[in-house]
Amino acid sequence: MKTVYISLIIYILMPLLAHSQIHKTYQGDFLKGKARYQYYEDADYNRIYDGSFNYSRVPAYVEMASIMGCKFYKATGVLAGIYKKGNKNGKWTYNEEISFSHYSLGKVEYVVACSTNFTNGNRSGLWTYNKTGTESRIINLNFKENEVIGQFKVTNNHITKENNTFIKANTTLSGTFDNEGKFIGKWMYNDNDNEIIADFTNNIITKLLVRSVKYGTVSIKYDDTEIVNWYLESGFSNPSYQLINFDELQHNGFYNNINIIYENVKSTIKEFDEPMLNTNKWGCYDYILAKPQVLVVK
Repeated sequence: MKTVYISLIIYILMPLLAHSQIHKTYQGDFLKGKARYQYYEDADYNRIYDGSFNYSRVPAYVEMASIMGCKFYKATGVLAGIYKKGNKNGKWTYNEEISFSHYSLGKVEYVVACSTNFTNGNRSGLWTYNKTGTESRIINLNFKENEVIGQFKVTNNHITKENNTFIKANTTLSGTFDNEGKFIGKWMYNDNDNEIIADFTNNIITKLLVRSVKYGTVSIKYDDTEIVNWYLESGFSNPSYQLINFDELQHNGFYNNINIIYENVKSTIKEFDEPMLNTNKWGCYDYILAKPQVLVVK
């Protein structure tokens, strides 16, 4: 009787087991381009990406630029990587080549090479973005289970419009996160106008200096190092002080400059999302970024 019972269970489950193990390959239209990928279907006929994934498309901004009068000679983007049971795994790459004419800049050309790493859908390891050509942009950052950790650096040489004239502008941002994703050490932001230098201890802002790039004049100088160190040594238990997120402050010069660093980190991470299809829908979990904190009197 026991043998008959086991045989009956196997007989009932066989169609489901066989169905889940059948891998298929799709090749054809996909979103705004063409794709070839492997998948299987679960018991509810949901498509689960599993295996190689290759997606070729025209970059998203080309349509808008064409409306504005740019004539494109070449515009290609290719995304490639591996899925494992619906989640991104291992190394994923995105490569883009652009060539177009601009009414004021003439011919514009650049190449983008983007590389990311995943573990079961979690952002992990080194992520890089390298744009070369008429404009250049270099990004280096690291993840550990979706948290930004380690060295963070962005170098951007781009063209901007100032007083109806196109000029070249340089922007840099560099700093460090600890292994828990907290801001630590010295962070530096520099554009054509201002330089921001901020120091952090355990995600708490200890120093802030803002000065003019052209003249060196200092507009903000803040140093709370001694009080912060004293507070930390007390074990976060001093009744006279409390930690708050920087964005709980009034929107003043202090807030605005810390926000420049914070928002630039966020926008840099998000720059990978559109070309890499980095959303939960496409098997990638969202990133985790701590907000810098400030020690204030209660």
